Amino acid sequence: HDAPGKAEAGTSLLSGNDYLGIAVTTITSPETAAAWTPIETISNSEGGFERVYQGSSLHLVRGIEILPGATITVRTEHACGLSRDITAEEGLPS
Repeated sequence: HDAPGKAEAGTSLLSGNDYLGIAVTTITSPETAAAWTPIETISNSEGGFERVYQGSSLHLVRGIEILPGATITVRTEHACGLSRDITAEEGLPS
């Protein structure tokens, strides 16, 4: 993601990078709200200062009520997929 965003509570969230062909499915239990924001740096180049996108930060937010002596299981799973091989497409060594 190159822009901040949020999603209401749910059990799955799809993210990734279409150009690179990367898809990440995040599955949670119990339901979890999500927020994401870009990680950026400022670079001083010949043209002046510019903002450079470095990646994204995903924050999962859930309220948990637990009584003394009780336990709860919280699960977060990330399934990653790749739909293209840019290295092969550009003839680069793998």
